[in-house]
Formats: sequence, C-alpha cells, structure tokens
Amino acid sequence: MSKTPEFYYNVSKKDLYVMFSKGILLQDAKVCLYIGSNGERSEMISATTFSYENNRSHKRRSIQKSRFQRVLRITDITNLKTHIKIKTQFLSPNVIYGAYLIFKFCEPRKISNKPVYVNLKYKLGSETLHAYFATWGDDDWLMIELSRFSPYTKDVDFEVLLESMSRPYCGSGGIYVEGIHFRAITNTTLKMRPEVHEKVTGVKGILKSDSDPALQVSVDYDGTTQPECDEKVIYFELIVYTRTGKL
Repeated sequence: MSKTPEFYYNVSKKDLYVMFSKGILLQDAKVCLYIGSNGERSEMISATTFSYENNRSHKRRSIQKSRFQRVLRITDITNLKTHIKIKTQFLSPNVIYGAYLIFKFCEPRKISNKPVYVNLKYKLGSETLHAYFATWGDDDWLMIELSRFSPYTKDVDFEVLLESMSRPYCGSGGIYVEGIHFRAITNTTLKMRPEVHEKVTGVKGILKSDSDPALQVSVDYDGTTQPECDEKVIYFELIVYTRTGKL
C-alpha cells in the first residue's frame, strides 16, 4: 500500500520494526501507520483530507518536521469551521484509543513540559465539547485528545467538527494542523466475552477523556452497549491502572 512496496522486500525484520515504530506512509502519503512494542497499531490521517467552509482562512502548506508533504494552515482560530469525517483502516480490535488533534502554532512558541491552554470548542455527534489543554508531542507538535473509544474491527468512522480556539491564549498567528492521530492508550485494558467478539462491528463506546493527561484515574467500569444491527448486547469491563496498581 506504500508508494514503493518493493523497497520493503529486502529489509530485515529488525529494520522493519524500527520503520514501523517511527511510522510509514501509505495511501498516497495521506496515512501514517505505526506499530507499537506490543503489536498494537496506531495511525495518523492527514489534515489534507478534512473539509472546510472558508477557503481564505484554510490553506495547504508544506512545512518542516511534518510526517506529511502538506499540512492545513488555518489563519482564523476563532472560526475554525473544519469538518473531519474519516475512516480508520488499521486499528487493533480490543485496544483503547485516543483520537488526538495534532497541530502547532504558526508563530514561534517556547516549548515547555506544561500543558498549553487553548480552549478548543468542537462537536462530537450532537454534543458540544471543550478541550481546554494541549500537551507537547514530537517535533514541537501539540496534541489535544478529542475522545476515546475501542473498535470491534480496524475500520471505524470518526466524525468531529472543530469550531474555535481561544485567541487571547493562542495568539493571532493561526495554526498548522497536521492531522488526527488514533493512538493506543496502553495503560488501559478491555476485557470482553469472546463469544461476542466476532459478532459485532464498529465501536464499543465513547469514553470520556481525563481532563488532566498527567493524572491516571483508576476506575472499574461495567456497562452495556447495543450494536446498530441490534444483534446482541455487548458486556465489557474497563480497567484503568494507576501507577500503584489496579483498584
């Protein structure tokens, strides 16, 4: 699925492991696929696949230190009007994922280990939400967690509408948006009845994100969710571990 599949034919397993841990580009260089140390897959989808209303404030640009050839530059952060409707293709079933918006400010910003207040307003389904803080990731990029979910299969439809950020805190220079990163949350495990696992498709459920990414909250969760096909009720248990162990 890459542009040069023949390149990988004679690569050693060790070198392949390094390549996949850093990410390889697929599908006309619009998807970056990662494989973690436990074999869980993550993927990032380029912001050039997003749709938007205002062509004047949304432009595609090439910048350094990006995984993709082009990113999306948005000059008016108080009126983002960016519609994200994408389908994942490589996620691992029975893994908890976070959906992260990856962006950086157009104006130079001092890198810190402290979260950055942005107050991102967005819609997930019919619900209007706020993500108040962004955290620093790789190569000076910032990341905002929009939701958590666990897929039945590798294919999941994800849709969100970005509305605005806080200009007094973010400045007036605009942002570069690299994409949406579906990233495995490795401190969370999902246990599910095996007889049900192969009978369902889609997403097990949307999980609320922790407001402070540095704080690991410990919960035991038992719940039910009904698949769209109305075949069967799914029972699952979510266990989140703290640094000192499971409660």
